[in-house]
Amino acid sequence: METEKQIDRRKFIQSASLLAVAVPVTFSLANCKPKSASEPKKDDKAKAPDKKAETTQTKSEPEQSDAPEKDVPAKGDAKKVIDEFVGKNPVSRTKVKLIAPKIAENGAIVPVTAEVDSPMSKDNMIKEMIIVIDKNPVPLVAKINFTPESGKAYFSARMRMGQTTQVRAYAKSHDNKIFYANKSVKVTIGGCG
Repeated sequence: METEKQIDRRKFIQSASLLAVAVPVTFSLANCKPKSASEPKKDDKAKAPDKKAETTQTKSEPEQSDAPEKDVPAKGDAKKVIDEFVGKNPVSRTKVKLIAPKIAENGAIVPVTAEVDSPMSKDNMIKEMIIVIDKNPVPLVAKINFTPESGKAYFSARMRMGQTTQVRAYAKSHDNKIFYANKSVKVTIGGCG
């Protein structure tokens, strides 16, 4: 019988091996200049500060909403990548949970997490997932393959984003059903620009 430490170690190794397959888009940071956060205007001081709004604007912590994000059609290279992955299969906006910040202060380190609700058995599992960032020079930033031994269809990493855009997660099941979620992320300082 396995001990709790062995089980935790196995989970850590499985999650670490999933993270190692990400192919991040890289930008040259040589010409990037950090921008300072804008100071509040004098008129804004008269209003009572909204603490939730302040934390949303100053931190790049992932936010999650139960309501689905407005579906914005992909264009250009992102659309080609998505069409190749989806094929002629119908797309469902269920099962995929995508967590990313609404506002990211630094586009060089945007936390993105995608998880699919699946039992991960041989007869019912997610076999593949892609993460697409629409306006990146190379929109396909991660392609992850799963097996029943993965235990969970889960991916988390910090991505580079050059500008405000849509982040999309597509998952393909063993029977080629496609599940999808998207999130709009506003980038205040791009990965390089």
